This record gives sequence, C-alpha cells and structure tokens, in this order.
Amino acid sequence: MAANGPFDPDIFDPEIFDTGEDGLDSYNWTGIERRLAADPVLIAEIGSKLQELDRLVDATGLSNSDKARAKAITTALLSLVESPQPEWRAIVGLLNSPVITAVCNAATLAGIAIGIVRLIVG
Repeated sequence: MAANGPFDPDIFDPEIFDTGEDGLDSYNWTGIERRLAADPVLIAEIGSKLQELDRLVDATGLSNSDKARAKAITTALLSLVESPQPEWRAIVGLLNSPVITAVCNAATLAGIAIGIVRLIVG
C-alpha cells in the first residue's frame, strides 16, 4: 500500500473524491457538474423537458393547491437551469419533490389510459 494509505495522492485525486465533513461528495466523483457545464445542448434539452413538465402540471388531476406548488417548483427549476452556473444539487432536490413525483405519476397514468383507449377504439 502507498505511504499514506488509500488517501495517497498517487491513488486518488482529492478534488474528485471529496470526503468533506458530510462524507463522500458523489457530485464530484460522478462528474455530473463538469459534464453538464461542458454541454450547453444538454442544458437546453433539460430546460425543454422542464417546460414540458410545467405544461403537464396543468393537465394533471391534482388539486389547485398541489398544482400551485408544482408550478412554483417548475418555475424555480427553469430559473435555476437558465442561471449562469446552475446549482445541480438544488435542481435534483427539487425534482425529487413529492408534488413533482405526483405530476409525473399522473402524467404516466394518463398516458397509459390514453394508450388503452386508442387500442380499444382502434
């Protein structure tokens, strides 16, 4: 084993494998931030998908309160993605919101139902 054990600089790069106070920082070693920062086309596609998600909110059967919450979150997501240096951790956190999950579930169920109706009707 290297002189400094597993933390020898010859074995790992501390900038990539950050073991800060909160433990491992997966955003560094997965390269999510670097990959997204280097690909403006991907960021534009994410923005487009978020606009699609925003439109889906209106099509769901959620209560007015849940729709308002979901709209606030999609608006925040769009603002974050369009910022000069998007905060990807915050974006992922907002995407994991229960109300956004409900929108996605409702949209999925609606898509399945429409598919079944199309099969029946022909």
